[in-house]
Amino acid sequence: MQEPLAVSPVNSLLSSSALDEVQTQLVQTACRHFRLRLCSVFMVEPRSGDLYGRMPAGPAGDLEPVFLRLGEGIAGSAAMLRDVVYAPDVSRDARYVATRAGTRSELAVPLMVNDEVIAVLDCQADQADFFDAAAIEQVRLFSQPAALALQNAQRYSREQRRRAQVEAVNAAARETTSVFELEQLLDRLCK
Repeated sequence: MQEPLAVSPVNSLLSSSALDEVQTQLVQTACRHFRLRLCSVFMVEPRSGDLYGRMPAGPAGDLEPVFLRLGEGIAGSAAMLRDVVYAPDVSRDARYVATRAGTRSELAVPLMVNDEVIAVLDCQADQADFFDAAAIEQVRLFSQPAALALQNAQRYSREQRRRAQVEAVNAAARETTSVFELEQLLDRLCK
C-alpha cells in the first residue's frame, strides 16, 4: 500500500459533471493509489436497492454490465449493511459472487450521503488478505468525498435531462402558438 491518501485528489471529482466521467475518474484514482487489479462503482437503484455497475471484460477491457441484488455478493452486502464488508479470502466467503477470474480478496465500501447508500466502491485484489486495517481505513476515507462527487454528478445529469425536456416542451409550445390552422399545427408537431 502507498502512504496515506490525501483527500485532495478526490476533491477534483467534486467539480466533475458527467456521472460516467466521475465514475471513471474515481475507479482510476482508487486503482492507481491502492494498487488494485480491479475496482468498480456499483450504483444503487433507489427504488429497488439493486446495484448495477460495469466491469472490464475481454482482452480489450470492454465494460460489461454487472447487476447484483441488495445483499448479494460482497458489494450487495455492504449496501445492505451500510458498512464496509471485507473478504480477505473470497474462496472462503459464502457471500462472494465471482465477477472476474483471479480475485482473491475483495473490499466493498458503501458510498453514503446523508446516511443514504448511493453506490458501493468495490475493490478486488489478486492476493489473499490484501487489505490491512490501515488500507481499509484509507479506502473508507477515500469514499467520503467520492460519494459527494457521485451525488453531484447524479444531480447534474438529472438537471440536464430536465432541461432537455423543458426545451422540448417549449419548442412544441412555440409551434402551437405560431400556427393557427389545426391541420398545419398537427403536421408540424408530428415532424
